[in-house]
Amino acid sequence: MQMLFQINQLLDDLFKWLSLEPECDDVKSVEAHLSTLGDKCDELTAVCEQAINEGQNLLDQLSLPVKNAFGQDVSPDNSKHTEHVEHLLGLLQSRRVEAEDFAQVRRLKLQQLRQLKKCEGDAEQAITWILELYAAAVEKMSEGTGDSI
Repeated sequence: MQMLFQINQLLDDLFKWLSLEPECDDVKSVEAHLSTLGDKCDELTAVCEQAINEGQNLLDQLSLPVKNAFGQDVSPDNSKHTEHVEHLLGLLQSRRVEAEDFAQVRRLKLQQLRQLKKCEGDAEQAITWILELYAAAVEKMSEGTGDSI
């Protein structure tokens, strides 16, 4: 139960974080958001895998036969418990897939934003170079004619 609470808290936090629009003014901030997203997804994956493994172990234990001292099968009917665990594992898996899909969309958006910020930086650099070339050309032209422009 503790693990289920932890997973739900992680999923809630991830969904809240994903629903916020990040303030990314430059490539560095976009990459920081991408790194944070990766860390959050890795943490969620690890916790979910642990919960799924523990759930499967519990299902295995519930399906083991119980014998009394005489070797007779006295296994209780665990079908309701088995259904409950399977239901919880199914919910966990579906919520995990939903979170991973949402995270993938955000990852793609951040990657596109990073590319855009890089293009903006390249364009600014090109403008700077063009202005420097223009200034050099004007200076060269004015040296040849002696006029100041």
